[in-house]
Amino acid sequence: MLTKGLPLSRGERIVLANTLASPSAALTANCIVFHLSGAALFLYLSVAASSGAFCGLLGARLVSRLAPVIKMESAYGISTKKGVST
Repeated sequence: MLTKGLPLSRGERIVLANTLASPSAALTANCIVFHLSGAALFLYLSVAASSGAFCGLLGARLVSRLAPVIKMESAYGISTKKGVST
């Protein structure tokens, strides 16, 4: 939702969302469990952001490969649920 108004491709929005979400989750985990500060916290958040960006790239690639399959299923009314057709 945050990236919807930006002139970015779907893949770029996925990478940006993951890059922001991972440090947010790491910061929450730090507040609840780890209580790191200073350089250790900075390193922890940097690794989380890098990991989020890398996984975002993988996710964007997966979405781009699955998009034609999903569109084809929608066009032919194929449902993934057993016994249901649209």
